[in-house]
Amino acid sequence: HILCFSTIRVDSKNFDKNLFKREIKDILELHHSLGKYVVFICNSREFGLRLTSEAKKQNINLDDGLVYYYDCEKSIRFTNYKATIFNKSSKYSYQKEYRFAFKNMKKKCLRLEIGSIKDIVISGFSNILKFIDGLD
Repeated sequence: HILCFSTIRVDSKNFDKNLFKREIKDILELHHSLGKYVVFICNSREFGLRLTSEAKKQNINLDDGLVYYYDCEKSIRFTNYKATIFNKSSKYSYQKEYRFAFKNMKKKCLRLEIGSIKDIVISGFSNILKFIDGLD
């Protein structure tokens, strides 16, 4: 099981509000074509801690990290689980993915009880756009 997210990397020392807003809008446009539901995770560290904690409770191995995008023209052979999960063709680099990979599972369905995430997310396209507009 793999849980994928698009990311925005923020340099807190050289924060550019307009670039940040543009990146959020770009991701929203991308995901609007993929489905009708979207959440903006405001506290990714806390979200990751909740997932990790619940995975540990259920004895599920979890790896997470940024996806590395490689040049498709080069012949690359991945020889281990982690390299296979966290590498992807550069033609998908616009997705800017971060993944949580749950492995060694015998279950077909995965349910992680992390509680309400209302305190760390903004949900819905219109609410996220309102949030962006409020950054001025």
